[in-house]
Amino acid sequence: MGGNAERLAALADRLLLAGQPQAAAIHLRQAAEQAEHPAPLRLRLGTLLLRLDRAQEAEAAYRAALPDPAAWHGLGNALHTQGRHAEALAAYRTAIAAQPDATQPDAAVARIDAAGAALALADAATALDLLAPIPDSHQPALAWRHRAAALTLLDRPQEAIAACRRCLELDPENAEAMLGEATALLALGRYAEGWARYESRWRMAGDAPASPWLGQTDPAGRTILLRAEQGFGDTLQFVRYAPLLRARGARVVLAPPPPLLRLLDGLADQLVPLDAPPPPHDLHAPLMSLPLAFGTTLETIPAAAYLHADPALRAAWAARLGPRRGVLRVGVAWTGDPRTPLGWLRRVPPDRLLPALAATGVELHVLHKEIDPADRAMLAGLPGVRCHAADLSDFAETAALVAELDVVVSSCTSVAHLAGGMGRKLLVLLQFSADFRWLRHRSDSPWYPTATLFRQPRPGDWDAVIAAVAGAVGRL
Repeated sequence: MGGNAERLAALADRLLLAGQPQAAAIHLRQAAEQAEHPAPLRLRLGTLLLRLDRAQEAEAAYRAALPDPAAWHGLGNALHTQGRHAEALAAYRTAIAAQPDATQPDAAVARIDAAGAALALADAATALDLLAPIPDSHQPALAWRHRAAALTLLDRPQEAIAACRRCLELDPENAEAMLGEATALLALGRYAEGWARYESRWRMAGDAPASPWLGQTDPAGRTILLRAEQGFGDTLQFVRYAPLLRARGARVVLAPPPPLLRLLDGLADQLVPLDAPPPPHDLHAPLMSLPLAFGTTLETIPAAAYLHADPALRAAWAARLGPRRGVLRVGVAWTGDPRTPLGWLRRVPPDRLLPALAATGVELHVLHKEIDPADRAMLAGLPGVRCHAADLSDFAETAALVAELDVVVSSCTSVAHLAGGMGRKLLVLLQFSADFRWLRHRSDSPWYPTATLFRQPRPGDWDAVIAAVAGAVGRL
């Protein structure tokens, strides 16, 4: 390292100690540009830039330091941070190949980070293969957390629980492991343990409600605020508890997202938008804490239909649909919110699902309000499929349309929870590692008695599910 490069690097160190990382990055870059052997400085620069959330610049710094194994590892981190998981996994593999001894700390960390990239691609088998050479005694909490996530994707919840608990032995405050254990317990139907453990979700959210009502006091004669959380489907599934609280003598104030307000009118004494200031109340509870508050077991799930279409809206939809043609009317939904982590795993390919259903001779109605451009182009080539996106202004409209249909075919989406909550005939297409609420190895749902579940026999196999669902529709 030249003299000036050394001075610049030393200045960068002092700036870091002084709490000025942005200025340190400037001087570290200058030092690398002037150094005779710049790779170590570029490695330091890449690490600092990643800390500063400047992943693209970190990528460039690490690329300039190649082929150093540490640079390949750093490049993997920079690519992973940018969501370029396949590229990240390739970079990690190059780093691993250069240091194959998994007992060495740097090699173990590279494998653990590579497993994280594989999990972002839902490649659970690769994640487990990457972790396998690391001796158990060398595996930190993160390795066990990755192992648990992989086992969950492979629908091995009992083993996932064991991995989560090993993670928690090493890191007792690991929120992801707590939540992973909770969802695995719930998937197994172990509700007494699972719902209690599910309260750990607030550790990840970082905004835990203070002193929520969890059934510890009698709500009779008191006003309780029920706040929606997570997605539309979660609200639709757990709002079933609002009438139960009213039956116990509570005055219920319900705060759902605005698109659900009209649909849920009548389930509570007062409705307020979720994003509005709440009215005065004595108690409060998140909706997804109510199974715990009620001590819900598989045998005591309140499963009677609790969502209903507005008669006037239903009449308008009946007129819009026109006279029946003597065939089944089937509503279809194939995807949920694409922003949900690994939400793409729940997406059923509509270019395969819709033609398979159409071949049964039914009348198809798309139940999505928002349709991405690629799907719109595909729908344009299926003139027999009716799309109602422009008229589905909120869930009250969707419920009215569903009420005029004979059956709903849906992946794990809010539409499935809507149809199930209405007590409509429902066929649900599920990924191999289905969400905990669908339990395991069952074709029925204690949450929705009118639902039939169709599960992937192996990860990614939608063709088998589509064939089974089309066959079921054809027999109706």
